[in-house]
Amino acid sequence: MREALGGRAAAYEDLKQYPLARADLNTLVMLNETALLAEKDAKQAYSPLNLEEAVSSHRQRGKFLAERGQDSLAKADLNRALELEGQVSLKPRNKTNSWIRLVNELDREVTVIVEKEKYTLKAKEDKKFRLPPGPYTYEVPGIVSPRKVNLEDGKMNTIRVYPPEK
Repeated sequence: MREALGGRAAAYEDLKQYPLARADLNTLVMLNETALLAEKDAKQAYSPLNLEEAVSSHRQRGKFLAERGQDSLAKADLNRALELEGQVSLKPRNKTNSWIRLVNELDREVTVIVEKEKYTLKAKEDKKFRLPPGPYTYEVPGIVSPRKVNLEDGKMNTIRVYPPEK
């Protein structure tokens, strides 16, 4: 949903529908800040993904505001992004331009394990995430045995889970 809001805000901005773009950006920032607050209330460390999305949303809204001459508000967003970056260092894997895309072509939920991390995909679901370039392993328990693959810098590798051939 957060990704969709960011995309819709950009589309509204392209259409010069600035109030709608700003409303989506405000909602995006609020959702990301709420996710961070929930982690803080649960006395958990910020998850790198939530932290990265919060930083990104503040930077996106800050850029939007600066382009419309609202410098003090833009500066507040930039300062919040810097504050969040300073609280928890982002893992190097979050700063890479290399991606893994998981595609579930089955009519049922599956789990894909990439580098010992489990990703659950609903039927026909598609997910992507960043991973540093270099070798990595993946498997789909009961479907694909462990495999070692290389991810090139700046590229995306797609792992598709197909229905069995008859």
